[in-house]
Amino acid sequence: MKKKILILNLLAAIICAGNAMAASSGSCGTSCQYTLDDNGLLTVSGTGEMLHAPWRENINSVQNVVIENGITSIDYDAFYGAANLTSVVIPNSVTSIGYEAFYGTTSLTSIVIPDSVTSIGDRAFYGTTSLTDLTIPAHVELFYSDDTDTFDWGYSLTDVENMRPFVTEETYQAWYQIALDNGCTHEEDSCEIPPQGYDLYANVLYGVNFDQVTIHCSGNVETCQENIAAAKYEEGTYTVDQATPQSNTREEYNSNDGSYTIYDKDNNIIGYKNKRIYTVQEANQVSKPTGNRVSIRYK
Repeated sequence: MKKKILILNLLAAIICAGNAMAASSGSCGTSCQYTLDDNGLLTVSGTGEMLHAPWRENINSVQNVVIENGITSIDYDAFYGAANLTSVVIPNSVTSIGYEAFYGTTSLTSIVIPDSVTSIGDRAFYGTTSLTDLTIPAHVELFYSDDTDTFDWGYSLTDVENMRPFVTEETYQAWYQIALDNGCTHEEDSCEIPPQGYDLYANVLYGVNFDQVTIHCSGNVETCQENIAAAKYEEGTYTVDQATPQSNTREEYNSNDGSYTIYDKDNNIIGYKNKRIYTVQEANQVSKPTGNRVSIRYK
């Protein structure tokens, strides 16, 4: 009997050790930190820019993302391929979202871009095949060119040919000739020396399924419609409506009991929702917990 108990305890220790290994934490910028817990909640905190995304080593474990107030940017490719990501909270301190930041987040159904964001990179939402609701500020350009940028990955002649509808014929012909001069072929990534000195295009909405997404405009709806018309790269119907005013609060989901912790814009806890059991500390943090239909019990 003692031997069985010892074996069971050993197995439990191994399981716990395995779970502990699933969690990670560290730095993601000069003053940016992150924690990824065993439940798949990735929390990014601190101040300033997100400069890299070390959680990518465990990208399939990321299910919910909370970026806390104080972080000013989302790094390029930050959540690339996070196929199990279902929710993301972006605070009003974020001003830029890097290219392909949410590329391939196939389980993400909605995302709210706060009014503080002024720039979004190319193909930020490519492959978000489940996306049905996108809230975006009217002042963010969805299609633009940048003559100071350069290609920073390998291209092929096919890639250059695909750019033809988005640029002037003169620019296209110049690109094509430079590509040929640099040894480009139709094979993938055959041209490592990029064409430079010509306008490059960036399409924020490239890869979004217009037939299923509703775009909520934070700001002037007509401006949003003009931006979308410029960015629309293929046929498809879509809806643009007026977004509800963005809240100064955010809700953080707790997978342990299905409740939500409610934070104000300064990241202070101001309430709970769908929570049935409170610790004394939790109950003392708020004067009146919200969203409950049963009496508070302490533990």
